[in-house]
This record gives sequence, structure tokens and C-alpha cells, in this order.
Amino acid sequence: MGNAEATYTTPKEIGRINSINVRSEDASLDIEKLLIEEASKEIAEGGVGRIRLTVSTAKQELIEKVKELGFKEVVIMDAMVKEFQ
Repeated sequence: MGNAEATYTTPKEIGRINSINVRSEDASLDIEKLLIEEASKEIAEGGVGRIRLTVSTAKQELIEKVKELGFKEVVIMDAMVKEFQ
């Protein structure tokens, strides 16, 4: 259905969620939100308290899903990317 890459090094470093990919036929199933939620849980279980997720500003629906998960927008870069923490 899809995949997401969750990375972290030590609890003092920020965790990152990258490369969220969902098959187009499964996009309406809220898979992106589930992948982000599971990736953030995995990072938190590693003892990391902060998570960075970079999302294109063109993906407004995903941005709203990320906010629903409790992420707060902290940086907008080049008017193309939003960063959440």
C-alpha cells in the first residue's frame, strides 16, 4: 500500500520522517496519515523527543493530516516546503 522512511540517531538528535509513498489506488484510504503516525511512534520509542517531517506546500490535505497528528508547523522554506515538529 505504501511506505515511509523513519530515521534517528540518538535521543539528543531530531528524528526525521522522509519519503512517504502511497500507491495512487490506495491514496483515499488515509494511508499517508497512518504511515506518518507509525513512523513517529517508532522514532519516539527510540527515545527521540523531536521529529522533523518535510511536506510540500502543494499537498494541503497531507499538511492537515499532519496537524491532526499533533505536529506544529515551525518552518516554511522557499515557499515550497513546510517543516513540522
